[in-house]
Amino acid sequence: MEYEVIMPQLERTMKRTRIVEWRRLVGHDIKLGQVLFVAETSKGTYYYEAKVSGVLSKILVRAGEYVDTQAVVGIITNDKEEL
Repeated sequence: MEYEVIMPQLERTMKRTRIVEWRRLVGHDIKLGQVLFVAETSKGTYYYEAKVSGVLSKILVRAGEYVDTQAVVGIITNDKEEL
C-alpha cells in the first residue's frame, strides 16, 4: 500500500514553499513521527513529520525546489518489497 506525502499549507496565505532538505532517503525505513524533510517559508523553517511508518519509496520534489501547497512530494510504502 502507498501513502502520499503531501506538502501541507504551513501559513494561511501560503501557496508555495521550498523543500530545504530531505532527512531520509529513498529506501530508508520511516517511523511514525520521524522528520522526513525540512521546508522553508517566508516566516520560518518547518520540520515535516511522517504520518505513517514504512519505507520511503519515492522523492518527487528534490531539495532546493519549490512546491505548491497540497502537492505530493514523496511516497511511503509498507515495505521494501514494493520498491
